[in-house]
Amino acid sequence: MRITHRQDETRVSLRFIDSDTTAKQILLELTCIPYHSIFCWPVDVPLQAVRIRTATSRASDTVSLLGIFDCALEFHGEGVEIRYPRKVENLPIIQKNLRSWRNDLHQIFLQNMVWRKKYFLASEMRAYVESALRKGITSQSAIAASAAMSVATLRRKLSIERTSFRALSDMVLYETVVHHMETGLSFEEIAEQLGYSDSRSFRRAFRRVFGKNPSDLKK
Repeated sequence: MRITHRQDETRVSLRFIDSDTTAKQILLELTCIPYHSIFCWPVDVPLQAVRIRTATSRASDTVSLLGIFDCALEFHGEGVEIRYPRKVENLPIIQKNLRSWRNDLHQIFLQNMVWRKKYFLASEMRAYVESALRKGITSQSAIAASAAMSVATLRRKLSIERTSFRALSDMVLYETVVHHMETGLSFEEIAEQLGYSDSRSFRRAFRRVFGKNPSDLKK
């Protein structure tokens, strides 16, 4: 484990020293939850991660456990990295009774493991997906798993609203690009914000929505 500070973030990186495998990657993702619980205990407040990076190979899998953090997921490189706001460094440490640490951590762990409510109305499902997409979670399976449902159920609920995951993805991409073009944010920064770690995937989605490449639209 390694803790680093970059700009306005505190980053906790977890990685095996030797070569990574899918099984080891899943183990690292599992390890994030108890580590997060330990970080919350001495400050006595629920910490909110702003972004979690996991391996590129996991982009096509169901990243169900990471979905409980309710933050943007980025699929890039190897290992797992939890990013917190830099201000967590300055949170006051609360004096605790060391005899109760096991029970306290167990309660925090259970709170972190509690799934979001399993029943969503169709309209709630649409809002939930839009929110996840704006946070940079582009994997349909990850969003479905974080809502404790299958991809088929997610698609069925969206169809009731006469929409689809692709349509919502395109809408969020369009709105985000139009908004940030006025702020001067580069297309690379927009792609990162929307969770596109692969530039080709972003360009492909961009052409589908705008009918041209990012460079052509910029001109």
